[in-house]
Amino acid sequence: MSTTTGDTTMTTHTDLGALATGAFIRIDDETVALQRVERIAAPRAATAALAGIPLTRITFERDGDREQRVYPTQMVVEQVAGR
Repeated sequence: MSTTTGDTTMTTHTDLGALATGAFIRIDDETVALQRVERIAAPRAATAALAGIPLTRITFERDGDREQRVYPTQMVVEQVAGR
């Protein structure tokens, strides 16, 4: 699924696990460049909220601060092209 936002920016909805370092995505209505994308093991504890769900850790810079977040690998994100 693709949509056009603005005059020249094209966005595509894709799974987080399909992205690589250098991709641009929208987080909290802000476009950020992924500095690192790591697939990490799924939690195995039966009591874990995400037990058995593969996870992806992303690293990006926003407002001069380096941030890391962990999301389910199959989470749909908005990838930004044309940057």
